[in-house]
Amino acid sequence: FFFRNSHLIMSKVTTAPALVSRFLRNHWVRCLGCTEPASIALASAHAAAITGGDQIKSIRVVCDPRLFRNCHAVGIPCSNGAHGLPIAAALGALVRKPELGLQVLEGVTPEVLSQAHDVEVHHDYDPDKKDLYVEAEVVTDKGV
Repeated sequence: FFFRNSHLIMSKVTTAPALVSRFLRNHWVRCLGCTEPASIALASAHAAAITGGDQIKSIRVVCDPRLFRNCHAVGIPCSNGAHGLPIAAALGALVRKPELGLQVLEGVTPEVLSQAHDVEVHHDYDPDKKDLYVEAEVVTDKGV
C-alpha cells in the first residue's frame, strides 16, 4: 500500500493486520471535527502565535479550491452551530495554541466564541493550488 494524491491505496497483496495497524498509528493524526476547517484554524493559530499582539484586527486566508469548497457548509466544533471558513479562521487565531494541532478548536471558550464573530476575515482560494494548501495572515495591534 502507498499514498498517492492523499489517498491510501492498498496493494493486491494481502497485508498483515499488524503492518496496517502500525502504519495507521504512525500516520493518523487526531482531529476535532472535519479536517478542512481544522486546518484553517490551525494555520490561523500559527500565524497569530507568531505575530503576537493582544488584539486581532483582521485575518486573510488563501487556500486550495477543494479546501475552500469543503469549508463553507461544514459545522465548526465548539462554535454553537456556526459553520464556514471565516469562523474557523477567527477561532483558531483567537485560541493561538498551534501546539494542539488539528484539535486546536478544543481551546475555544465562550469568551473566544463571542470575540470570533467580530473578527474581520477575508478568504479566497488559489485556483493554481492542486494539493492541500493553506496560507493565513493575521494582523494584530503588533503588526502582521
